[in-house]
Amino acid sequence: MTAPVWVTSAGSLGTIEQVKACNIDLQATGPDVTYSLISGDIPKGLQINSSNGNLYGTPFYVGNNVTYEFVVRAKNSYGVSD
Repeated sequence: MTAPVWVTSAGSLGTIEQVKACNIDLQATGPDVTYSLISGDIPKGLQINSSNGNLYGTPFYVGNNVTYEFVVRAKNSYGVSD
C-alpha cells in the first residue's frame, strides 16, 4: 500500500462564482483517504468534505474579485500528500 497520490493537479481550480452553488472534486488515489485544509483560506460559505475531498457550498457575496490560496492534505495510514 502507498500514501495518497493526487489526481487533481495543483494550481488554479478556476473561477468560483459568488452566491452560486459550487461543487469541485479534489481527488487523490489510495485506500481510506481523508482530506483536510492545512493552510490558507477557502472562500467563505465553502467547505471540504473530509471523506471524499469535495469542495462544496455557496460562496458568500464579496463584491469584487478575490484570489484564495490554500493547501489541502490527503492522508491515509500510509502517509500524506499535500
